[in-house]
Amino acid sequence: MSAAAESSIHSTLYEVPATGGPDWPSVPYGRALANQRLYILDPAGRPVPIGVPGELHLAGVGLARGHAGRADMTADRFRTWHHPAVGHDRLYRTGDLARYHPDRLVELLGRLDFQVKISGVRVELGEVEHHMRRVHGVRQAVAVATAGHGERRLVGYVVPYPTATVDPSAVRAHLAARLPAAMVPGTVVVTADLPLSPNGKVDRRRLTQTSPATASPQPTPPESGEGKRDPEEGRVGAVWGKILEVPSPGPDDDFFALGGDSFRAIRAMSALAPDQSPTELFKHRTVRALAARLRALRQP
Repeated sequence: MSAAAESSIHSTLYEVPATGGPDWPSVPYGRALANQRLYILDPAGRPVPIGVPGELHLAGVGLARGHAGRADMTADRFRTWHHPAVGHDRLYRTGDLARYHPDRLVELLGRLDFQVKISGVRVELGEVEHHMRRVHGVRQAVAVATAGHGERRLVGYVVPYPTATVDPSAVRAHLAARLPAAMVPGTVVVTADLPLSPNGKVDRRRLTQTSPATASPQPTPPESGEGKRDPEEGRVGAVWGKILEVPSPGPDDDFFALGGDSFRAIRAMSALAPDQSPTELFKHRTVRALAARLRALRQP
């Protein structure tokens, strides 16, 4: 059962048929209990289609009158809603991001409180975390936005199952194939555990303060034979250096470790190979690897 004090504590029910495993990212929120209703709406108050994230709203006989002594909070969270298929209904805005499964089960994706702007684009951290948890072997996932190099950047943290191995590049490639560029973390950190607050929740503030994205990018010092670098590696390095504002990236430097992110990946690939997807850079993250890949793509 779900818990919301503003709607008689329990509003939905889902009977768990068996315990989950590595491929089961979360327990569904379920369906509304008798005499209670739920709606998933977009920011304009319109019902969202199946599979599209929106904000979860609760209604029905269990709905509270409001927050005692807090008229401002009541006005913010409770609303009267009208839709042709429903008529008028009084709703409680939960602040939860959710979506419908094809069978109309509701799945929670995270909190709308975790909305951030990355390069001017609004990013739902809960949706990023949802897709990270979909990667095989990932037990927990957290996304945070941190200030680094003059702007906010997205960093993902994943905790694998005890017997699993998770590759950060595979996580980024998985996200790049499913999410807009702004929602793909430039850095993914695999860690054994996550810092917790005194109440047992993930301490996002500590993650933000210790994020690797806050460090200044440090390219590898040029090798003694750098002047004889392969021409394609030189071209890739020059483009990366301009976009990332770092001097002379070495052949084994990682684009994302140098401060790259999804938007910079798009710019880099647009300059190097406009006909190729930015996901190529997620798969081939070093100067040497990307140069080899671009050479291979040009071969008949």
